[in-house]
Amino acid sequence: MSDAADQHPDSLPNSDSPDNFQSAPKTGDREHPHRHRNAGEIAGETVEVVGESTGRFPRVEPDNGGGESTGRSAFMVGAGILISRIIGVIRQRVFAYYFGNSLAADAFTAAFRIPNFLQNVFGEGALSASFIPVYANLLARKAEHEASRVASAVLTLLALVTSIIVLVGVLITPYIISVVALGFEGERRELAIRLVQIFFPGAGLLVMSAWCLGVLNSHRKFFLSYTAPVVWNLAIITSMVVFGGRTGQTNPSNLAGFQAHLAIITAWGSVIGSALQFAVQLPTVLWLARGLRPTLDIATANVRTVIRNFFPVFMSR
Repeated sequence: MSDAADQHPDSLPNSDSPDNFQSAPKTGDREHPHRHRNAGEIAGETVEVVGESTGRFPRVEPDNGGGESTGRSAFMVGAGILISRIIGVIRQRVFAYYFGNSLAADAFTAAFRIPNFLQNVFGEGALSASFIPVYANLLARKAEHEASRVASAVLTLLALVTSIIVLVGVLITPYIISVVALGFEGERRELAIRLVQIFFPGAGLLVMSAWCLGVLNSHRKFFLSYTAPVVWNLAIITSMVVFGGRTGQTNPSNLAGFQAHLAIITAWGSVIGSALQFAVQLPTVLWLARGLRPTLDIATANVRTVIRNFFPVFMSR
């Protein structure tokens, strides 16, 4: 609308888009506290700690009996984050080349930050702190069916709430700009409004991607979850390179209009990247959490626990 991954320029908020470092679970016969540590900025501009106030994470025994060692898990996390950060730096440089310190760059940067509160609150923030502990605990107890029910309910609630917020955000964007970007007037204001309305759906998709990250990490599939933001970055880079190739030959008098047009194309590239980031994780998630289906089942104890744990973390952010 995740400087996954510096998820998705000097004037572009720093990040590799959803790149939050999560320490790999230690092995042993007893449960160990599990923390998510920050290792990057999600979706372009925020530094968030994933699962900051989570409970205890029992060790999840892999179904294949092999499992990943602590060292291998840490390597997968580190490698995924490193790759995402490298691509994020490249994205920044490409953005700086095409936009510099232009009016379009200012509007893009301001617009990019506004919908990001969705990720900060529902993605790597309160959602991870409330959902992952419950889901991982059920996996550790071999209650796969109940774990899938919880994951389904959380996904459904998340999609419903996020969709409502996205819709409202798009409708009230002009008022948001009036409050957040007080100095924006004329063309800059109009461009910022247009960009925010484009970014909002992308931010909603990145929240869904954060849900995937929670499922994957609970199953100890770290590499995919931390490299998924690469496709978000690549989509943005591709948008700028493919449609901005004529920047150097553009007449200076027409440059501002060309950059404004390119900013809109790049924003749509960000939305496509958000969808791809969610899509590349989804097949593995569906294979791991079998039996997922839309449900508003909030009566079960585990789902109520997720909801109950969500609000204290939400209010603290």
